[in-house]
Amino acid sequence: MRSVVMVVAILAVLSLSLPLWHYTAAFASREWGISLTLNSAQFIPLSSGEGNQVKVTVNYTALNSTLLGQSINAVIKVYVPPNATAIKSTSLANGFIVNSSGIQELKTTIIYNQTRNVTAVVQFTDATKTIPVSNPIQARLNLTQGDETTITTEIEKPEIADLPP
Repeated sequence: MRSVVMVVAILAVLSLSLPLWHYTAAFASREWGISLTLNSAQFIPLSSGEGNQVKVTVNYTALNSTLLGQSINAVIKVYVPPNATAIKSTSLANGFIVNSSGIQELKTTIIYNQTRNVTAVVQFTDATKTIPVSNPIQARLNLTQGDETTITTEIEKPEIADLPP
């Protein structure tokens, strides 16, 4: 009787962890659940206040139907030359619910930095901001100008919204 109870307990634990394992394994193999493309990107002076704003708008398409209706998040990281130093990381305050496709805009303000060139990287994550669920999108920007270059990169074990080497 005791061994039957133990087997049932093990099966119960496995059944509870299976969706998470399946979810994590799918994205670990870089079969992204969501595909991102760049819609627009800007690095502009703020009209009021101090600093400059980086604004990136992405189009997304859900490739994995299990994500539909789920709450996820998005991260934007801003890097400056010459060493590609990350100077800012921002995410959506409350995340968003995944539709089959849509648009998300991420903004962040850079203050106390005189740089005129930045690279912004946007990536969607799970709700806890720990597991990437989309490809990263990179935009190189000059102050007061829009997007110059878009690069979609897949990295071996990236940090969320990490700048590629």
